[in-house]
Amino acid sequence: MPPELKIKTMTGYRINTVCAGAALTVFLLSGCAQRRAEIADMRCEYMSSPIGIGANTPPRFTWNYTGDDDFVQQRCRVRVASTKAALADSLADGDVWSSPEIVSVNGFAQYDAPQPLEPRTRYYWNAVAWGDDGRIVVSPVDSFETAQADLSGWTARWITVRRNRRGTRRASLHERSGLREDAVERQAGYAEPP
Repeated sequence: MPPELKIKTMTGYRINTVCAGAALTVFLLSGCAQRRAEIADMRCEYMSSPIGIGANTPPRFTWNYTGDDDFVQQRCRVRVASTKAALADSLADGDVWSSPEIVSVNGFAQYDAPQPLEPRTRYYWNAVAWGDDGRIVVSPVDSFETAQADLSGWTARWITVRRNRRGTRRASLHERSGLREDAVERQAGYAEPP
């Protein structure tokens, strides 16, 4: 065999060995790396960040997991607070309510504090879950807002489209301001009782 053919064969063999070794290293590291479980799809009363849930009805909280398929919840806890900052420490109690540790594999908890939630108030909540392997997963903070509980003291009138003296319809506030109604992302209106 000519000498230059031996060099090419040896070089090709070295390149193939290096590529195979790198591929094997990547494969082994990806198999050893543990994927993180994360809490996702957080819902209060089966809605994401709801506005106007009943203040007299105890809210229910649900969530799912993404990321690590091997994570199995063994216990969980929900915390409710009046500010996001009150939930910064993942193991401290919420300033409004904290559930006891619930032994369950399901992402579910219900508000069961003796005091009802305040009407027309925004609350923040998150969940903490403990896995069967000892891992702790803390959810991001989400919010919900309670509705007006008692409408008996309200004397407001419905806001409707007015007609001018000729009986033709006047432009609505959205039309006069140039906003399209489908461009409004979120709006909530409350009137104070007299």
